Amino acid sequence: MPIPADSAPRAYDTVMKSLHWLTLALIIAVFALASAIDLVPRPIRDTVTQLHRSIGLIIWVVTLGRLAWRQFARLPDWPASLSPAARTATRASEFALYAVLLLQPILGLVHTYADGETVRLFLLVNIPAMIGENKAFANGVLAAHGAVANALLVLIGLHAAMGLFGQFWRRDNALAALLPRGIGQSVEPR
Repeated sequence: MPIPADSAPRAYDTVMKSLHWLTLALIIAVFALASAIDLVPRPIRDTVTQLHRSIGLIIWVVTLGRLAWRQFARLPDWPASLSPAARTATRASEFALYAVLLLQPILGLVHTYADGETVRLFLLVNIPAMIGENKAFANGVLAAHGAVANALLVLIGLHAAMGLFGQFWRRDNALAALLPRGIGQSVEPR
C-alpha cells in the first residue's frame, strides 16, 4: 500500500540503512577472502575457505532479512525529477542485486558439496551435505559461481554509480538517504 507523499520519510530507516551497509561490508569481506584463498599458506587455506563460505551464508541470511524488512519499511519517495524509465531501471537493478545475492551463496554451497567438501559455519558447526559428490557437476557450478561473482561486481558498480550520480549530479540526495543521520543530510519529516 503506497504511503501518502506527505508522510513518506526523506531517508531510509535505521534498519534498512544498517542492513545495506552491513551487506556491503560482508561482500567486501567475502571477496577479500575469496581472493586470499590461493595466496595464503596451505595450513590456513581451509580456514580462509571456511570463513569465505560462512560469510557467504550470512550474506544470504541478511539478504532475506532485507527483503522481509522492505515489506514493512516506509521507503522514501522517488525524486520527482526521476523519469519513469529511470525508476524502472533503478528498481530492476535493485532486484537483480537481490537475486544475485541470494543465488551466489547457493551456488557456493552446491559447489562445495558436489566437490566432496564440507561447510563448517565459522569453523564451529558442520552443515550437512545436501547433495552427493559429483566432480564434473562441481566444476560447472564453480564456473557459474565465478560468473555470478563477476555479475555481482558489475551490478554493485552500477548501483554505486547510480547513487553517486543521483547525489552529486542530479542532487536528489540518493546517497544521503542511506547515510547515518547527520552525515550528508538532515532527516526531518516532510
